[in-house]
Amino acid sequence: MLVSETVALAQLGEEEIARLFALFSAHYDGADATQFRVDLSEKQWVLLFRAEQQIVGFSTQRVLAAQFEGRPVRALFSGDTVIDRRHWGSQVLMKSWCRFSGRVIAQEPETPLFWFLLSKGHRTYLYLSLFFRDWFPRRGGAGDPGLEPLLNQLARARYADGYDELTHCIHPVTPHDRLKADLDSTEERHHNLDVAFFRECNPRYSEGVELACIARISPENLRGAARRELEAGIDEGGIG
Repeated sequence: MLVSETVALAQLGEEEIARLFALFSAHYDGADATQFRVDLSEKQWVLLFRAEQQIVGFSTQRVLAAQFEGRPVRALFSGDTVIDRRHWGSQVLMKSWCRFSGRVIAQEPETPLFWFLLSKGHRTYLYLSLFFRDWFPRRGGAGDPGLEPLLNQLARARYADGYDELTHCIHPVTPHDRLKADLDSTEERHHNLDVAFFRECNPRYSEGVELACIARISPENLRGAARRELEAGIDEGGIG
């Protein structure tokens, strides 16, 4: 059974950071320790997942502030996320992330919060279709027409010319980490319409190209257990 905790970046020790990179490099080819630390240093929190006291997964998080159409918005930017393959299928990541997101909402409940997500593979993209009602990009288009321009604004601000507004993909300018081939089941799941859509949007995902995605984080836009965890996080109050 996995146990989760939310840790401020400053609280991570060297041994824990080394463990995070070991997990990351076990799942991604082309992982670079220096770049990993640079990416980690830009985040504010890390969701840690332990089994028998050993770290077996993590997800890095940062809140971005922006102005969109004349009003303030915030975006929860999820960075590197890894769960040891032996624990794939666990719902602890989803539940912990939703509760954490609720606590972020509680900090500024009047400011809309969005999820700014980079999908390196179809498993990440499926979190949107499984737990959200509306998001972009998606089959048939998003219900909220404001999602695409907000995504473009956030992605341009962070990745500049590396972001393609037409495809919503981020193309690395140097060799980039990519999911290990033996962990990639995209072709095997081509019958799943959302997996097929991800593959169509990001045909070069196996080269490290990432699909930028966005969704409103609110109780009305989440389903089932995800919504319940979000609401529990809101009730708990803001995060440090």
